[in-house]
Amino acid sequence: MMATLDACKITTGATDADIAKLMIHEKPETQEGKCLANCLYESMGLLKDGKLSKEGFLTWGKILNTDDAHVKVLAECEDESDPDVCESGMKIGYCLKLAASKHNLQFEH
Repeated sequence: MMATLDACKITTGATDADIAKLMIHEKPETQEGKCLANCLYESMGLLKDGKLSKEGFLTWGKILNTDDAHVKVLAECEDESDPDVCESGMKIGYCLKLAASKHNLQFEH
């Protein structure tokens, strides 16, 4: 994970402050911080082409079946997007966080 974080930091031009925000699960404020989050989501397989990846979501969450709550989370977030891929990643990540909480889901990662 650290190698991926370092690679994403270099690719996006993110700062240590941007990384610190992500580590405490705070929304990045800078464009570089948003792009850093997007890069990490892509490397985890959560995003593909600026959209939520159903397969990546299921793999990342270590979800072995698609019970009703998991399907609801996917349905609530699958249409989230933005022309700016970094902003799209933030919108999807925020949606997943809210929807998972709403449906009492916790993901191991």
